[in-house]
Amino acid sequence: MSLRARIADLGNSLKGKVDAALGGSQELADSDHVVDDTPRAPPMDEPRARAVLGLGPDATLDVVRAAAAARAKVTLARAVAGDADALAALDDTATAAELLEERLLPLAAPSSSPSTSSPSSTGGSGAPHRGSRQRATERR
Repeated sequence: MSLRARIADLGNSLKGKVDAALGGSQELADSDHVVDDTPRAPPMDEPRARAVLGLGPDATLDVVRAAAAARAKVTLARAVAGDADALAALDDTATAAELLEERLLPLAAPSSSPSTSSPSSTGGSGAPHRGSRQRATERR
């Protein structure tokens, strides 16, 4: 018996055991996949992010961070208790804050060579190089 046949037999065996343990699901027996028809919110854009945080178009990075922290503090206790609306609000808060932070502190485009900023005449080191800063997660 080939490895592929053994794996197929194992899958069928497990499916039979799960169906027997759960009383057999007729809906899943007719279809091998489940389609998630849950309506999804539109992707977060800048105007929606500002509305979520209650900010105007002239908000600074510090104001965005403070508003996100305040909103998260208000909804966190309910979210930990399992309130689905609070969990969604907390997720929206994090997404909105991340998007607005990107707008106010944009990610640097990848470059082949590091930026060499020359020291200013006053002895400063120039602007910090942000060429290595990248998104940690993919935008939804």
